[in-house]
Amino acid sequence: MAAMHAGSALNVSHLQALRAVADHGSVSAAAAELYLTPSAVSQQLQTLAVNCGFDVVERHGRTVRLPRRGRALVALGDEVVARWTHGLRSLAKCETDARGVKTTFRVGALTSAYRAWLSPAVARIRATTGLDLELVEVAPDEACERLMDNALDVAVSVRIPRELPANLHRIPLYNDTFIPVSAPTVPSPQSSLSDWSKACWVLPEAGTYCHEIIAAHCSAVGFAPHAVARSNDWDVIQRMAVCLDAVALVPASSLVATLGVAVHHLAADQLPEWPIELITRADLSYRPEFAALHRIIAELAPR
Repeated sequence: MAAMHAGSALNVSHLQALRAVADHGSVSAAAAELYLTPSAVSQQLQTLAVNCGFDVVERHGRTVRLPRRGRALVALGDEVVARWTHGLRSLAKCETDARGVKTTFRVGALTSAYRAWLSPAVARIRATTGLDLELVEVAPDEACERLMDNALDVAVSVRIPRELPANLHRIPLYNDTFIPVSAPTVPSPQSSLSDWSKACWVLPEAGTYCHEIIAAHCSAVGFAPHAVARSNDWDVIQRMAVCLDAVALVPASSLVATLGVAVHHLAADQLPEWPIELITRADLSYRPEFAALHRIIAELAPR
């Protein structure tokens, strides 16, 4: 492998990937911790090795080990990441102190997050962090684009299974399980959603990420749901299910008891879920204002 040269790029996320592999002993476990795909982590390790000029990991069956220089690089990477983080936070604090004005964060979030826990917590976040929040409803497939376009500063969104652009930073929050609901007249599924294979379904609009999750799970248990109505509003979906003697899957955070739906219970491994995460631009992730916002959001989000 060619020797490292002075122009080789250093990417902090590559060092973090190597640290995760060192901690867990496998690429798949490291990927789960970093909320990336295994192929994305493997690509980061390969790029890091090319830039360094030596192999940073060695494969042994299903596990990976770090050679001597790989272990040394982990220690060096820890120091680099720590100094980088401290430096950016110090610079951000200097900028904030110099401005002497209240910081406004534009927060985009899923409808379910606003309804279930984020909107009621806004006053507390403002009082605790000193931040001024501008709230925007944003769909999962729009969050990253709006962050990249500088239209948002922070997004509470669904983790879409693809690698984020290098200038975005993600932090896992919680998993929101989809719950089977129906009109009260519909029999409960006994062991699997496949018991509803002949039922009439109310689904999110085709092409949305919400629809993809539900359709993929139904396909995995052997059927394609037959839609009699569609909406991207979880309240409307529940109302339609009652009116049309139909069934639906709704995130637990969006269940509304007063809408009259019957809520059914299945084993957790029989239900889809979507991981909810906090996303921001990398330059903001080191600012003390974001650290304060993240601390409160992590405390208030469902567990």
